[in-house]
Amino acid sequence: MLTRLTLAALLFATPVLAEGPVLTLSGEGITPTELTMADLAALPQVTEAVTFLSSGEERQVTYTGAALWPILESAGLMEGVAHNAELRRTIEVTASDEYAVVFSVGEIHPDFGATPILLAVTADGAPLAEEEGFRLVVPGDTRGARYVHNITAITLR
Repeated sequence: MLTRLTLAALLFATPVLAEGPVLTLSGEGITPTELTMADLAALPQVTEAVTFLSSGEERQVTYTGAALWPILESAGLMEGVAHNAELRRTIEVTASDEYAVVFSVGEIHPDFGATPILLAVTADGAPLAEEEGFRLVVPGDTRGARYVHNITAITLR
């Protein structure tokens, strides 16, 4: 099991010129970070089998990827925040086409909603297609509107 220090070292290591998409983490109270698919694949992986509606059709997919909460926490999400003050904060996820969704920190905080949101690296055991880029997976959502793909930025507000 990786410690928080090890996870932080993986996230904030000096980047090597990467091929493929880059995801930027930024915002109030966190260390700006750029992640590649290789960075995500190097983090502890979680697998979630999900069912959701997309374009009127039911989809069943098993995604594997890194949990969003520890990534944000390693970037400093909870550092110096007063008790329950984090519940006023939001996480905005933006795609390359400017499509955006917003989550409250309380939705994914392990002490509150504990939704195991993932940044997926595989779908049904196969790597995500390069044109899909980074994909957000929101287990429990019955519609796929928050399963954002081609994510370019995650911003804490």
